[in-house]
Amino acid sequence: MSASRTRVALIDDLPVVRSGFAIAHPGLDVVRTFSDTESFLHDPVDVDVVLVDLKLATGASVGVQQGRKAIRALAARRFVTCIYTEETRDLVLALCLRAGAHGITHKYDTPAETTENVDRVAAGGFVISRSLVGVAEVLQRHGELPDITDKQRQVLRLRARGIGWADIASQLYINIGSARDRMDAVNEKFARYLQSATPADIERQFGLGPGDLLDD
Repeated sequence: MSASRTRVALIDDLPVVRSGFAIAHPGLDVVRTFSDTESFLHDPVDVDVVLVDLKLATGASVGVQQGRKAIRALAARRFVTCIYTEETRDLVLALCLRAGAHGITHKYDTPAETTENVDRVAAGGFVISRSLVGVAEVLQRHGELPDITDKQRQVLRLRARGIGWADIASQLYINIGSARDRMDAVNEKFARYLQSATPADIERQFGLGPGDLLDD
């Protein structure tokens, strides 16, 4: 990444979020905000990352694309998309990544964490939530991520247990940058799994029965 700030567009139906996001995240260049995906696609702006909430149909909004449908619409136009949400359900987040999102950052994350996550997405990385790190570890144990190296596996196991970057680096006798790079590699392999997995694959990994997963 260059020294310039990552250029972003924010799609969120809440005026208070749209008006306050740039103030709370001075490390990002918020080019423009939108209340729904349709407005953005009708009049898109040139940005590095599109931040989109998963729930865009609160209040009087009717017929607004949200969730996976919104992400698919953005992906179809080749926009780099990062989910910005309060959603915590692993299955929902995994399906949104499968639909074409490049990363997740939560509204309860600190501004510094959100900025870092968006910067990593803009640089071509794939960012997943901490809970999905645990899902990635389960997949690895089940043999679904066979190309993860031993060094990457070490970082994955520690990260899945909520260990911070500084402690991971200390335990493995590496620097923080190396720890992050190894986790980035895991994230990318996890992303490839999600993008190639069938609904039946995901149902099985999340302990669901056949047909429990309803795709919209």
